[in-house]
Amino acid sequence: MFRWVQNLWISAFLVALPVTLGACSDESSSEDQPDVVGTGNEPVGFAIELVGSVVEGTDFSLIVRTLGTSGGITQNYQGTVTLSTDWGDLAATDVVLTDGAGSVKTRLNREGTAILTVTDGTLSGTAPIDVGPPEWIRFPKSPVVRPNTKAIDPWAYGGTFGPSAVAVEGSIFVYFATTSEQKPNLTSNDFVLGRARSDDGGLNFVFDPDEPIWTPADANTSGLDDPMVLVAADGTWHMWYTSVAPDAKKSIGHATAPDGLAWVADDCLGLNSSIAIGWTGLGVAQPSVLEEEPGVFRMWFTGFGQGSGAEPEQRIGMTVGTCESGFTVANIVFETGLTDSWEASRVFGVTVWREESVYKMLYSAGGFSTTVNALGYATSADGEQWTRSNGNPILTKFANNNDCDHKGLAHPSTVLSADGKLLAFFATAPQDNRACIGRAHLP
Repeated sequence: MFRWVQNLWISAFLVALPVTLGACSDESSSEDQPDVVGTGNEPVGFAIELVGSVVEGTDFSLIVRTLGTSGGITQNYQGTVTLSTDWGDLAATDVVLTDGAGSVKTRLNREGTAILTVTDGTLSGTAPIDVGPPEWIRFPKSPVVRPNTKAIDPWAYGGTFGPSAVAVEGSIFVYFATTSEQKPNLTSNDFVLGRARSDDGGLNFVFDPDEPIWTPADANTSGLDDPMVLVAADGTWHMWYTSVAPDAKKSIGHATAPDGLAWVADDCLGLNSSIAIGWTGLGVAQPSVLEEEPGVFRMWFTGFGQGSGAEPEQRIGMTVGTCESGFTVANIVFETGLTDSWEASRVFGVTVWREESVYKMLYSAGGFSTTVNALGYATSADGEQWTRSNGNPILTKFANNNDCDHKGLAHPSTVLSADGKLLAFFATAPQDNRACIGRAHLP
């Protein structure tokens, strides 16, 4: 299943200061000239002032002012200027300047240093803007999904593990692995899959139905774990899951359903490791899948290999496939962090989503000195080469070991709510190992 690992929260803050863009001008015909008001202090470029901090995925405001030939600001300009970055993903791009100034609210969807350009086609300037890491907000009433109490219904008594969230017609469904057992060393052979539903944006959930929806017998396997569910472009529900053979080797199974409940297993889009040694020698598991275009799926997964110690090595791989071609084990795309870092021991259990041209990933990780996990964040232009956030670990357990939070966080899953808010669900674990499902969101 998974292990839990401790770390410290590292926060990164950006102090927003006015940024003056370098000005330049090009010779052009009178038809291309901006609408200059008056004479004397003629416009030669622009200055930009940031209002507040700049954080990935969160709106921020900026003011564009016109620079004049005599220095300082001039009001001798009317017109519209265009903002852009070398990243190409600025949310708002046009700023109307009246009497030499104008403001706009915009957003950048990745962390790092963006080169901002402002131009009207004649005058232009550029400057770097530092964008801080996203600021996930833990839901204070964590967890949102809890195990059953044995007196009520034993089927989900042992914990709710490895959530996968999907939004359909205003409801949010969270699929999870669960068991009727409570013991310290649970294995995938103990699990069945269940589902919970929320009709209020992911704040309150009920089991739907209040019984298992998928069992090892349904999947014709010895063990189940780590469901991942999406609704494809053609309306078909797809579920990938960790399947465990009698010899304990892991693979990824696949099933479809017309309604998210009546699942039928197939061999269409599963993933197996055919090697006995190497980074997937012990199997593949914990899938995260995107439909890149109709019928074409990209999968990120955890590869398990024999490590130097008692625990297997865990790395993240990626592959692309269709029902006709299937999946094949491909390259490692994400590995553990630096020695002695909070993620030096293992990386596993990822969720990947895409915003415009940027792939984004939350991943589970932990260090050598503890058994408590946390969540990290990374971005990529192609889904293969990833850049870790400077704000990692991006989500950690509550400092006071709140409720289910004692042993950290793992196995995240993201979903966009009906009101456009990005939500993250993840497994948390108390001291008795009866895992719960917590929630966080971006502003």
